[in-house]
Amino acid sequence: MAGLRTPALVVLLCLHWHHVIVKAGTLFAVPGDDVFFNISISIVASTDGFIAVEKHVVDKHKVMVFLDITNPPDISAQYRGRINFTGNIGLTEMYFWLYNVSIEDAGEFRVVPVGIRKVFGSQILAVAGRPGNPTIVERTIPRVYKDHTLECEALSSSRPETNGYNMSFIWKLNGTTLVNTMVRIVQGKILIIRRLQREDRFDKFTCIAYDSDRLPSNESMYYQIDPYYGPAEELTLDPPNRTYFVEEGSVLASITCSADCHPHCIFSWDRGVRHGAKLNLDVIDKTKNGIYRCTAKNPVTHVSFTTALEVILTTKKGTERAERNGFPVTKVSLRGIVVFAIMNLNLLFCISQVLQK
Repeated sequence: MAGLRTPALVVLLCLHWHHVIVKAGTLFAVPGDDVFFNISISIVASTDGFIAVEKHVVDKHKVMVFLDITNPPDISAQYRGRINFTGNIGLTEMYFWLYNVSIEDAGEFRVVPVGIRKVFGSQILAVAGRPGNPTIVERTIPRVYKDHTLECEALSSSRPETNGYNMSFIWKLNGTTLVNTMVRIVQGKILIIRRLQREDRFDKFTCIAYDSDRLPSNESMYYQIDPYYGPAEELTLDPPNRTYFVEEGSVLASITCSADCHPHCIFSWDRGVRHGAKLNLDVIDKTKNGIYRCTAKNPVTHVSFTTALEVILTTKKGTERAERNGFPVTKVSLRGIVVFAIMNLNLLFCISQVLQK
């Protein structure tokens, strides 16, 4: 009987059959479980042959054949004392217990007639492992008033890798398990926050991954969103004036452009002496006459808005002639209007006196 053994196979039992048909299936377990294998067998024809049970592990498309686990004293060391055959082997069923399952036991258990390399049936043992520590990552830029997506990432340690386990996830907000709402939508490993608000920066999110309901991962480190916002459409100028009438040769104080932004906006002026958000024109001459535009841009979201002011150069007081972009502009002072009105009233009074005579 020993002479019938092959290097890869060990004889389990001598039977009179030609083919072995095993009903396939997958067993699911977690480390520490006792697993019961129940394999139905049909004897198709009667002939001399031998059967062995092997365990195969598929790793990167390579098949590794383990020694027979069913025939002491040739049983692999890792299975001694952990496997117990309880069925009537050789008739219609082959069934046995595998005790204290570990992640290393995962694989395909095959029934193979000795001397024939074709596999006639198998049963897969899938063993769930505890997922690695999860991390939360952002899948969109966190912009205020826009939807924002978070994802819980965790590595499965279950074997085989194509084991049929579907990893599940639990999301928590400030320590409380999240459920679907109109504001926060839970879709497995994905969490969608509708219309992100500035106040959301105070929230602390965590997640837990499961490869099996009994094997949760550790809870992730908490994650806080840093919402980006600004600039608003209306930028602020200090002083707030939008038009400056400036006499030639005088000094115009610096003008500062600002906006409510996170992170801080980048500011630029389209002309003049520029220092970021500040515009310095100093002594005014004809070259500094005209319109100045300030642009604020968010460096992350790339949202930008522009505002403008105008400098009008004046040449004399009272009724003044000025130049706006090279064209003369008349500016009449309030004092000039009053004097003109008084003169006209005096003229009308004199005319009325003459007519009365």
